[in-house]
Amino acid sequence: MWEALRDQLDNASTILGRTQVLQKFSASRPSPDKTVAQYFTKQTAFYKELIGTTENITDDATKTYIFTTLSNLYETTIQILEQRIPAPTA
Repeated sequence: MWEALRDQLDNASTILGRTQVLQKFSASRPSPDKTVAQYFTKQTAFYKELIGTTENITDDATKTYIFTTLSNLYETTIQILEQRIPAPTA
């Protein structure tokens, strides 16, 4: 019973589930014990889960968030990515 209730409330089909996904996206930060690729994958999963919902995370918001949360250690990588995938201007 508890699992069924959790499944109903903890997914992108409910406002509560979507809000939780959005909060996880916003709270997520790169971790020293994880690779940048793992961080990108995690953020992309949050992004994809909310596609087509009222809490949709835009492409520009996703790029900006990822670029601004990476440490200065990745400054060169970010510059390369911004040239390949321009950051939003607005």
